[in-house]
Amino acid sequence: RRLVAIVNDNGRSYTPTVGGLANRLTEIRTNPRYEPTLAAIKERLSSGRLVGPAAYEALHAIKKGLKDVLAPQGMFEDMGLKYLGPVDGHDLPALEHALTQAKRFNGPVLVHALTTKGQGYDIAIANENDQMHQAPAFDRHTGDARSVAPAGWTSVFRDEIVRIADERPDVVGITAAMLYPVGLDAFADKFPDRVIDVGIAEQHAATSAAGMAMAGLHPVFAVYATFLNRAFDQVLLDVALHRCGVTFVLDRAGMTGDDGASHNGMWDMSILQVVPGLRLAAPRDGSRLRELLREAVDVSDAPTVVRFAKGAVPDDIPSVGTLGGGDVLHQGSSDDVLVLAVGSMAAIGLQVADRLEAAGLGTTVVDPRWVKPFHPDLVAAAAGHRLVVTIEDNGRVGGVGAAYTQALQDQRIQTPVRVHGIAQQFFEHAKRDVLLKRVGLTPEAVAEDALTALNQSVTSGNVPES
Repeated sequence: RRLVAIVNDNGRSYTPTVGGLANRLTEIRTNPRYEPTLAAIKERLSSGRLVGPAAYEALHAIKKGLKDVLAPQGMFEDMGLKYLGPVDGHDLPALEHALTQAKRFNGPVLVHALTTKGQGYDIAIANENDQMHQAPAFDRHTGDARSVAPAGWTSVFRDEIVRIADERPDVVGITAAMLYPVGLDAFADKFPDRVIDVGIAEQHAATSAAGMAMAGLHPVFAVYATFLNRAFDQVLLDVALHRCGVTFVLDRAGMTGDDGASHNGMWDMSILQVVPGLRLAAPRDGSRLRELLREAVDVSDAPTVVRFAKGAVPDDIPSVGTLGGGDVLHQGSSDDVLVLAVGSMAAIGLQVADRLEAAGLGTTVVDPRWVKPFHPDLVAAAAGHRLVVTIEDNGRVGGVGAAYTQALQDQRIQTPVRVHGIAQQFFEHAKRDVLLKRVGLTPEAVAEDALTALNQSVTSGNVPES
């Protein structure tokens, strides 16, 4: 069928591309000999004895041989694609000419356009990390950010994974073409032989991690939460089935806001609930991220997951006690409401407690730390409360709240549960706090829902004794 595919080849995704296909394209980009050599041969043939079909056949054979040796676009033609290029993607007349030619063919055509990421803005071209791929608001004259961003979750991970790598020579890093965005760049700078970039191939990353774990290494695959969805089959059947010690670090978990619908990492705690043996942690602050990352890497007989949000890391939230492997963040004077605040929702959980306490309801706030599996004591704690409220930066369907509710049913604990999470829909670009408000993940909305639930229970007489 007629199809025109355009390869916009700038040699990069976020960072320089890797792998066999990328190397082939680089050969085409950098080999200056093909066109001059072909032109010289054409001139020699035209002045020689061969004419008509004989000259055409000779030229065709020589051209094919040159393509294989000097410009390996024959790879595309071996796949049934007519190859046109390389063409300067910044030369509009040349690009238009190539596309016009492409339209004349009856079959599939690949137009190879060479471009420079950041073209027209020298400051971007000079930015080796990602050519300002995800720049904040900046001064166009200098390229400097207009404001200094506070320390982010990724920065905490970046520093801690290097410390762990210093202590553990068996720890290796894996990225899927996102070395800088996921914070593995410092690891790669210090230990270049221990960080592997597999390109945009999350499935391959997960399977490779399983193989490395079987060989005695402990791989840490850092990836945006939303992109791990692509590798679910490999996580399930290559990693978990074989009880491989692999740690998945999920950046941009939950609502990412400005990144848009495709990047909201709101599915992982639902999808991964079904994976046998997998353990999942959600840190509430920087100290807990460092703590839980180390705990995860210490597990050698099962996959572990550590997820964290995008943006600034909140101030550390101290605990006042422990419960079932989790941290008690607030202990009320009575056991009316048990709030399970998952990861970055801890601050909201404490604000909910303030509102409920003001209404005369004793509230216990717990950060579970590890949300899969639940510690038996954390499940049993629900029996002593009148209501359980779960808050998570994840889809409501099949997430932590749903799993906790199932755990209560399995133990025949009848305390009602109110599950607060993200609605199962796609969300357009907006600030994170705007989106959280839209889905009801605010202290006001959660506290009001809890009060309503308790009032309804009192009216119906279905209130467990505290």
